[in-house]
Amino acid sequence: MKKADDILKGLLSNYNIELGNTYSSFFKSWPTIAGQDLAAHSKVKDIEGTTLIIEVDHSGWIQILQMKKKYILGAVKKQYPELSITDIRIYLG
Repeated sequence: MKKADDILKGLLSNYNIELGNTYSSFFKSWPTIAGQDLAAHSKVKDIEGTTLIIEVDHSGWIQILQMKKKYILGAVKKQYPELSITDIRIYLG
């Protein structure tokens, strides 16, 4: 008979693998979500809680990202609801 601790560890390790796969898939899909032009000048750096952290290579792309924020958040929520992204933070790299 398995201990409760062993069962929980097994369940959590599977969850972490699935969540890791989701993160990996999301990072790879950035060009599809943002569009090729925007993705060529921006990079998803991290997800902190419910905030997507994006680095851009020129200040002009910050403005474009801000204008497309609602669209991008909608696309992320639709394709990756399990990530619970509700905000975007953008910085110049």
